[in-house]
Amino acid sequence: MVDELKRLYNRQKQREFRERLENKLSALRLKVSELETQLARQNPSNSLLLPWQEVASSLATLTATTVDENRLLRQQLEQLQRLYRVMQLWVHQPQAIHPANNSIQEQPSFTSKRISLHNDLDIRQMSCEWLMERLYQNSERLLEHHGLLRVDTLLEDIIIDVSDCGALEYYSRLRRVVDAPLRHVAKAYRLMGNNNQGDFILSKRTQLDLQALAEKGIVYSQATYKRNQQPWQDNRLWGIFENSSRFVIVSQNVHDDELNPLTPLQRFRYSIIVADRLSESKTLVREMVYSSQTFDAITYIPLELECMQFGIPLTAEMNDEQKLDAFMALLNRGNQECQACWKRMFNYALQLTS
Repeated sequence: MVDELKRLYNRQKQREFRERLENKLSALRLKVSELETQLARQNPSNSLLLPWQEVASSLATLTATTVDENRLLRQQLEQLQRLYRVMQLWVHQPQAIHPANNSIQEQPSFTSKRISLHNDLDIRQMSCEWLMERLYQNSERLLEHHGLLRVDTLLEDIIIDVSDCGALEYYSRLRRVVDAPLRHVAKAYRLMGNNNQGDFILSKRTQLDLQALAEKGIVYSQATYKRNQQPWQDNRLWGIFENSSRFVIVSQNVHDDELNPLTPLQRFRYSIIVADRLSESKTLVREMVYSSQTFDAITYIPLELECMQFGIPLTAEMNDEQKLDAFMALLNRGNQECQACWKRMFNYALQLTS
């Protein structure tokens, strides 16, 4: 089907090129006819060189124009072919980062595919737009799937689960009603993304290439963390979508980028913030941050190494169950501290909007 569409597209382009060429040839024939008629009315002793010089000049101009158009068409074709190959990889790339993930087959997952950005800037930009649009369109479904329904009851916790392939996954949840108009809540989030007080959009992060994406509400930025005494680079896309009744921020990390290299260890990460207008003075806010167990280029790292990424002390006497209990206890404490700090920063930003 794809090959047939490609052949139809090429035939259409060739047909359009032939039509343009025939139109130009017809115009040239008309010009030659006019020159011949003018010549016939002139004295036969006049030189024939000048009119044919004009014809030759017209032919040369037409040839040059045709060559330029052909070169541009070839460049466009090569660009479309590159884009086609990349989009084929996006759609048909392997589902798994290692054999255990092959169990994820029934439903496409946001956490089973490595995200790579192409070096071609046009393809990079289209890929980034598609990633953010895809996450935005699925934001409500993902929130509901993780228990963040659109109700006004308070919810604040972190869930530690095991995925279908046996890897750990963590997602923090926050739901609350904010006593402020939607426009103030949206402005507060924007302020937080630029005030250098938290790891959010451009706050404590460096903006990478693709500045043109900013006009579309998309930011590509990088942060460098310290994990187990080693640097950890996190490249992430942020997208902002809004209308009169809803404000949404989505984020997804990038795992491979030759133009902005990353460290070997990575996670699947995405986050969703949805603010819904309840009334003129109240806004429902739902936030979720998802993170998978750490993986390298081949597989998920063992639990011992995962604990070390979070600075959890382990002893040789601990069995696997005790290690997991210690890991979960620290994540719960860490999440409570992070949520408290996040709410303080949000409340401060909200005060600045009044």
